[in-house]
Amino acid sequence: MKALSTSGGTYRIPLRFYVPWVWHVLVFFAAALLLISRRPDVLSNAQFWAEDGTVWYYGAYTFGPLKALLIPHTGYYQTLPRLVAAFSLWFPISWAPLIFNLVALGIQILPVLVLLSSRYAHIISLPHARLLLAFAYLAMPNGEVHANLTNAQWHLALTTAVIVLAEPSTAWGWRCFDLGTIALTGVSGPFSLILAPIVLLRAYVQRNRWLLYLGLVLSVGALVQLTAYSQQTHVPRLDGQVPLGASPTLFFRIVGGQVFAQAVVGYSGFSWLSSQAVWLGQLPLFVCVVGLGALIYALRRGPLELRLFTLFAAWIMFGALVTPVASLTTPQWEILALPGSGLRYWRIPVLAFILVLGYLAYKAPIRVCRWTTVGLLLAAAAGNLYDWRYAPWTDLHWPDHAQAFTAAKAGTTVHIPIQPEGWTMALVKH
Repeated sequence: MKALSTSGGTYRIPLRFYVPWVWHVLVFFAAALLLISRRPDVLSNAQFWAEDGTVWYYGAYTFGPLKALLIPHTGYYQTLPRLVAAFSLWFPISWAPLIFNLVALGIQILPVLVLLSSRYAHIISLPHARLLLAFAYLAMPNGEVHANLTNAQWHLALTTAVIVLAEPSTAWGWRCFDLGTIALTGVSGPFSLILAPIVLLRAYVQRNRWLLYLGLVLSVGALVQLTAYSQQTHVPRLDGQVPLGASPTLFFRIVGGQVFAQAVVGYSGFSWLSSQAVWLGQLPLFVCVVGLGALIYALRRGPLELRLFTLFAAWIMFGALVTPVASLTTPQWEILALPGSGLRYWRIPVLAFILVLGYLAYKAPIRVCRWTTVGLLLAAAAGNLYDWRYAPWTDLHWPDHAQAFTAAKAGTTVHIPIQPEGWTMALVKH
């Protein structure tokens, strides 16, 4: 109970009504401040990133919000960015990148809100352990998926995974949140194809009707995405124009480097390591074997939630290796083995490996294994802090271009440079 004094006396507000919403608001703003501190120009000099301008805003402005909403992109529907682009049309074009970035930041924070709620007390009973895990997620170095709407689908999918692995809530607020997030995930990218079986499996194991409903919603989303893909005559991701270039050596460098090594030493640490002669030898194989061994142990001995999340990350990794988009000219795996390439693909697998290390630090049967994983987690923390700040984007003078577009005559085609450098958004003024 929370006591509240007034001139008329003292009365009490039940704690269950007072604390949760205040706590969630505080968590949201604290997480937002942390994310903004990594690259303040997300707000101070907001600019479009890649498809944010050339696909989402362009589509909404050119074809209209409703028609654009029904246009698949790279084989599947992307409802989240389409809706945000439609909403941004209510405001001057100069505001659009800021609106995109704010929504992307909000989506990026959602997993933290669920993780730090009481719904995870049954999995991670220690509050400070959940707090450390939330901070580790916010601190993970991955500039490609930071605060841009194009890659917000990865955070939305992660939020869905966090929801379905949490304790199902009977509160109407949480149920609306769960259902809305999962429905949006189902029609925003291909992740429903991976998540639907995982949700249905957990629903079956736990005999939970609410999880079954969520799994069915995701299954409908998966069918919608499969239908969209089947109707596409040309999907750049899968047309095979650029060879995959797969080989055992590159597999060890990709998985051992982009996931296991980067999880422990951070982006800068892996960039340095990959430039050393030792990385051209057997070290990637060793790192890969140790990392995969840890994952296999977690799959065999870990709690159901950890096993399901590890499976989710493994399917993400499998998809990244089979149908990557890393280059339009060079074999895909050759590019994926390089530091900084395909960062969006490694976000969830790296997080899964961090979770496995945390589990081993607490539950490994051999003391030396526990202390070793504690050391690896400390190294990961140091690497994340070292990589905390992202370099600001080059100022392409978005406000000036937005003003020029606003002043242009109807029918004029205006070319606006956007991020990354070299990209251009072409709009025909209405």
